[in-house]
Amino acid sequence: RPIDSADKEEDFANHLEILYQNHSNVLIQMARGAYELREAVKAGTILPSCKDSVDNTVYFEEMDGCHEFLDRFYMSRIGIRVLAGQYLALRHQGEMGEDYIGMIC
Repeated sequence: RPIDSADKEEDFANHLEILYQNHSNVLIQMARGAYELREAVKAGTILPSCKDSVDNTVYFEEMDGCHEFLDRFYMSRIGIRVLAGQYLALRHQGEMGEDYIGMIC
């Protein structure tokens, strides 16, 4: 739906604010998951996904697919949070102070 009125923009901003707040703890959850994965790998409870493993050991540092996924996830997430945060901050420009343009000082 196009945003072609002040009311629609207000509605969009309210929905974006709710999403922004509801997803604020995702990085903490992802960090906890990465920590738990690393601990499981250290404990030997994660088995190799391929049969080429010589000693049947998984090393967290060598989980390239996992690291590539997390890199893409974090970069995407950071970009989306910055864009949403800047948009929302611009809507409340007067509250940020004279030295700010949105979130940027």
